[in-house]
Amino acid sequence: MFDLDQFIADYRSAAVAGRSHKSARAIVAHAVCDREGIFIGIHRE
Repeated sequence: MFDLDQFIADYRSAAVAGRSHKSARAIVAHAVCDREGIFIGIHRE
């Protein structure tokens, strides 16, 4: 299931480490591959 806090932490970690946009894109791609999980995860917040 999608974990918003983990998504944010992963994205921030990639940004702080100065990783390329490819890393950020991979994080987003991984998150959106489970659309139902995102829907459920966000609505639980």
